[in-house]
Amino acid sequence: MSHNILLTGASGYLGGDLLAELASTDLPEYGKLFALIRSSEQADAVKQLGAEPLTLDVYNEDAVREAVLSHEITVVLFLINAVSSASQKLFIKALGELKKKTGSDVHFLHTTGAKMFSSHSGAPTDHKLSDNDPELFAVQKAQRAPLMRFQEALDTNNTIIELSEASQVKSYIFAPCIVYGKGRGFGNPISIQTVAIVQAAKALRRVYRTDAGAPIWPVSHIADNTNLYVQILRTILIGQDPGHGKLGYYLASSGSVPWNDIYNAFGKALAQRGVIDDATVQDADDEILQKMADALNCPKDFVAPQLGGTCTFVAEHGRKIGWKPTREAEDILVTAENEELRAQIHPESPQPRNTDVPWQPAPTSNDHQDAAEEKILEEIDWFAHTRTSDTPIWIGEISDAAFATRFRQFASSSQTPSHIPRTQFASDDDLRLLVTTNPAWPTPPRARLLVQTALKFLRCSYHVVRRSEILSALNTFCLDPSNAGASPIMKSKMWALFALGELRSSKCLSSSKRLPGLAYFAVASDTVRMINERPQLDVIETTLILTLYSLEANRRHSACTLVGSAMRLATVMGLHLNIGDTYLADPELREHRIRVWWSVYILDRLLSSKIGLPLLISDEDISVDLPSNSPALTSEDFGDHSHFLAIVRLAKIAGNISRSLYVRTPQRGTFLQRVARIREELDHWKGELPDQVKADFSRTDETEDHSQSAISRLKVSFNQLFILATRPALLFCFRRQVDEAAAASRENPLPDAAREAAEACVSAARQSCQLLLRSWVNGEFHTFDYSYVQHLFSAAVILAIASTLGQDTSKNDREEFEIVTGFLQQLEENGNPAAMEFYAHIKEIQIVLEAWRSTPCQPNALPISQGLGSTEVFQRAMANPPLEVPVLHNTQLGTQSADGSPLNLSFLDDWIYDNAFQQICWQE
Repeated sequence: MSHNILLTGASGYLGGDLLAELASTDLPEYGKLFALIRSSEQADAVKQLGAEPLTLDVYNEDAVREAVLSHEITVVLFLINAVSSASQKLFIKALGELKKKTGSDVHFLHTTGAKMFSSHSGAPTDHKLSDNDPELFAVQKAQRAPLMRFQEALDTNNTIIELSEASQVKSYIFAPCIVYGKGRGFGNPISIQTVAIVQAAKALRRVYRTDAGAPIWPVSHIADNTNLYVQILRTILIGQDPGHGKLGYYLASSGSVPWNDIYNAFGKALAQRGVIDDATVQDADDEILQKMADALNCPKDFVAPQLGGTCTFVAEHGRKIGWKPTREAEDILVTAENEELRAQIHPESPQPRNTDVPWQPAPTSNDHQDAAEEKILEEIDWFAHTRTSDTPIWIGEISDAAFATRFRQFASSSQTPSHIPRTQFASDDDLRLLVTTNPAWPTPPRARLLVQTALKFLRCSYHVVRRSEILSALNTFCLDPSNAGASPIMKSKMWALFALGELRSSKCLSSSKRLPGLAYFAVASDTVRMINERPQLDVIETTLILTLYSLEANRRHSACTLVGSAMRLATVMGLHLNIGDTYLADPELREHRIRVWWSVYILDRLLSSKIGLPLLISDEDISVDLPSNSPALTSEDFGDHSHFLAIVRLAKIAGNISRSLYVRTPQRGTFLQRVARIREELDHWKGELPDQVKADFSRTDETEDHSQSAISRLKVSFNQLFILATRPALLFCFRRQVDEAAAASRENPLPDAAREAAEACVSAARQSCQLLLRSWVNGEFHTFDYSYVQHLFSAAVILAIASTLGQDTSKNDREEFEIVTGFLQQLEENGNPAAMEFYAHIKEIQIVLEAWRSTPCQPNALPISQGLGSTEVFQRAMANPPLEVPVLHNTQLGTQSADGSPLNLSFLDDWIYDNAFQQICWQE
């Protein structure tokens, strides 16, 4: 039976060069060559190289089985994921089934990385480690990697060998080392794995080494690496056994090079090109390592695996089957200094990923984009690659970080926004590790403190649990420390409450520099991972508590996933529908169901307004009653009805903002008309407040009345939605100002409606800053309060823009911005993860503002109406800030810009970051 071959990763650096070689080299006869693809462009490219395109979900067992059996694929060259074994196991099982069906030999070649045979993965480094060592499998089995992702990749190697042996599949473990040289594929042509040295050096203006002594690492030119792949395949096609299974390890390397030589070569070349200030290589201390981590957008523990380590792995197996390298190891120093170093500093082609780093996925078939996609693409959503996801992560324009990036882009006249990735959150690896630590159940006094603190926080804006039930369960737990009779979900709920309580009762990070409550959170999360076929309210309640902790911990994507799970569970239970007393006689339980539903709804809408994800359920699909104020409800379990109802209605407006202003689907009316409708909704919301709440909402005194805390939070949330609705107009006005400065003229006036919306946005931001700073003074601004930090950052960016507009108030706005910056810095130093993220943006904004002020010819002042035009008015507003929401009485005014084109979100140009920003790690 003739062999049919499947190549995965053909658009990547290694796979692309391999496909090009297979198209040109003389191989023994075989059947068909299939190449895994994901687009029509890739299909055309692989056809030109003699391969038949194949599309399938490599993580779908049925799809993999069907592809292997129907095409009778007997050789799989797997080059797309070095860490997880999920897809590999499916292919091996399918190959095993084909073996039973046909009796033909079947082969699976897995591409791992040299780091699996290095100090980073616990491999011996005090002697030579040969890829032809018959005991290498035992060595790998005994290795214990210090980092979980490396251990996972090690386990994948071992699993492939063991499963293949059990399935009668011949397996091969191929380990690329540092591969250099220009590839010939249609995808990534350059993938020097020392790219991290350049990236870190550019950020720190110096090359640093991460290891003491003289560590070495194997290297290979891309041609030699590809030739070993081909030689293994050639041996298989002629019916010989090159060595498989536990004797099937392969390294393509012409020798090893000391890291110090690589550092020195790069230091010299970078200094000559003016990229760094000094060619001298220095040792990195702990502080420098953190700065390098920031530059590389990775945890500090992963800096050394990118920039050093010791690997004594040597290539001997390939030579046994006729392979021989054509380049000397030292060739990397010359090549890196010239062709590839220039490509990294001034990339003309997509920047590669380091395929030898376990926390960064191997290249997949979507690695390459045409050069046309390197420029701005109108009406295309914004994506950025992450090091922990197989596909790019979508960036919503509604998010505060995205808006800050847009401002910096326009202020610096940059064609591509240099977005700052979010890396400041507890990592998945930390959580997995904490699950295994089994934290002790807190003592009864501490347990009561944590639970009381958590309940107080939950009562502020949500209804998640019934206080009486929780306190009763807590007493039971305290009486029986072994918790022998408690249900797993109730234990999980208690762990979640402990986590939230410890976070909210702490003022700084723990002694281990972790977020307070993280160990409790990890245990609670692990307990609720199993999906119940019969959903329970307890599960929804626990999931909501975990959602809130995730948000406070700046794990926004986790929070969105958790609330999505809670929403689906709630709809399965019918919480979005009314249930009569025939089905549920207890009126308090019915009301509890209603309020839990609306808490899920609130979190869905508010998270959408923070991140931009689509709403999980339409308002038209919800028929359940609003929360009741029945006097029969016990006050202990059911909090302030009017306050909760106000938050529900505010959440509905948040959903409308996401759905009408930050979407690509056609909407009725112009953008400014839709903004006007949102402002009318906000004004109507304020008019519907109960008289007492309305009176409190309108108070402007600065007394330290702690009963005003809930109202203050309501005001800031209201202002945030107002800012979300109007800040695109402010950005439009700012961009128009920049464009006019470049043209040295003002031929077309700004639309009145756009200018008025911009003024209102600035006014709301000023008030939010005052409210938040007052909360700080009053002791109501908690160290780990995500929402307050987010609102503070959002308002600060608006003030930064306002400070550039050349108004009488601009100086005051600049000073207010600096005050807010100081508070964010304090929160960052105290360990607030969100503050760490947002303060990084603030520092970049400060640089932009400084450059802006030093520009000799700044843009002309933006004409702003007299209402906000004087310092006196500004100071009076700050001393006694009213909450006024300007309403457009003439929504037709200014609905088009002066040049006749509609004013909509098209001026917020969007990008696809597939290659140009591949080293940006958008970990959110």
